[in-house]
Amino acid sequence: MNFKKLISIFTAGLLVCSMAACGNKNQNAGTDNAAEPKDSLVLAVSSEPESGFDPTLGWGHSASSIFHSVLFIRDNDMKVQGEIAKDYKLSDDRLTWTVSIRDDVKFSDGSALKASDVAYSYNTARNNVDSNVDLTMIENVSAPDETTVVFKLKSPQSTFVDKLMEIGIVPESIHKADPSGYAQNPIGCGPYVLRQWDKGQQVICERNENYFGNKPQFKQVTLLYLDEDAKMSAVKSGKVDMAKVDYTYADTKVNGMTMKEIQSVENIGICFPIPEPSTTTVDGKEIKVGHAVTSDIAIRKAFNVGFSRQEMIQGLMNGYGTAAYTGYEQMPWNDGSTIADGNLDEAKKILSDAGWVDTDGDGIIEKNGVKAEFDLIYTSNTGVRQSFAVYIGDNASKLGIKVNPVYKTWDEAEELKYYTPVVLSWGEHSPQLMFNLLHSSMACNGFNNTGCYKNVTVDKHMNDALMSTTDDEANENWKKAIWDGQTGFGYQGDAAWAWYMNTNHIYFIRDGLDIGSVQPQPHGGAILKNITDWKMN
Repeated sequence: MNFKKLISIFTAGLLVCSMAACGNKNQNAGTDNAAEPKDSLVLAVSSEPESGFDPTLGWGHSASSIFHSVLFIRDNDMKVQGEIAKDYKLSDDRLTWTVSIRDDVKFSDGSALKASDVAYSYNTARNNVDSNVDLTMIENVSAPDETTVVFKLKSPQSTFVDKLMEIGIVPESIHKADPSGYAQNPIGCGPYVLRQWDKGQQVICERNENYFGNKPQFKQVTLLYLDEDAKMSAVKSGKVDMAKVDYTYADTKVNGMTMKEIQSVENIGICFPIPEPSTTTVDGKEIKVGHAVTSDIAIRKAFNVGFSRQEMIQGLMNGYGTAAYTGYEQMPWNDGSTIADGNLDEAKKILSDAGWVDTDGDGIIEKNGVKAEFDLIYTSNTGVRQSFAVYIGDNASKLGIKVNPVYKTWDEAEELKYYTPVVLSWGEHSPQLMFNLLHSSMACNGFNNTGCYKNVTVDKHMNDALMSTTDDEANENWKKAIWDGQTGFGYQGDAAWAWYMNTNHIYFIRDGLDIGSVQPQPHGGAILKNITDWKMN
């Protein structure tokens, strides 16, 4: 996958979830007409998607698109529910997924959505080299009739149901005629239609009167492109009704606005290069992998034990987060593992028992002539990743380990990630993320499994999870991959990562705006998923 484009998709997710709702003409609190019913929303957003609004290129992945609808969604209990689709059937060999779709769905231009449009959308996304959605598991997609779509897989994959939630459906005839033009002026079957795009400034959307679901209360949605400071200024000035802001603003008091902390499944941690330093060949290119320090399991375990997660949450996130131990907290495939952390003495004992001692008195422990020192890459020179990396650097010295926080662009990090520890943040509503980050088949594969971690037993548990016929069976196998009593990628086993914080999302919402029940947000957010339920009371 092209990771830079993936970042733009996550940014698009942030675009969609950093919204600010305001009134039509008299939107500011305190005006004479403030009590008038509001029928428009203005969204304060960070940046616009570089490639436009084409779901076959990945736009809308990891976020809820307001222009397009998908086959299935997850409800607040993480249960699978149909959106365009009614249901699906799985063949005995688990290679064929047959999906039945609704016959009453129309695109915003009034044309009927057919199964052939679904097949076209998936086949186009699968075959497009610029797409950021991984559909390589699909052999082919066909539409035997107008309401049936058949997905043939190359091998069984229980998590394929999540792929049925990722691709917004496009009309075949319109998209095929002008793919590049479509990205600038999308036609979909979501609750809104794009009416105007002033690049670098705003996108104006209008309610899709042909929408097949419950129509949203608000007739117009405007996306304003603002940086973090400008978003907060808009909140303070009363120009917006809702905005996702940086946690540093969470304690700000704003008249007429209420700060809302929304739970997320987005976690931040350190991915350690696991192998000893060496080289390997990826896509015909020889690359460096591994690290002399982090390849030692004692180092990785000490990093899991030696730092207080609560101290980080309070000091770095103003308390707006929860502790993370496996990276899959709040998900049904998490095994519930926790760690008695913040224990410097225990961490020091782990290191000394493994032979890491300071023999020359310089304050840095060493083993077999190797100093416990490494760079820690972070890819944002503002916000929580930077402060997190600095915190780790300051506190690692208490263990006799020298950590050098180093800012790098994503392009620079891409060259270093297989042999240098990296601060990363992930969180999805699918156990496929666990596979991507820790299965050996994904080792050294872009930003998937950047630690190049391999464990045959962990692989087997994940493979068994993919072969499972029920969610409960699959979840038990995912849990075993974390720790099965003898091995796993979690702290008790290989400690492949050190996860620390589950970072909640902070929103300012104008008093009277009811956004309903919001599920824990993934990386990038998806707060617009239930926009049709939003009301201004």
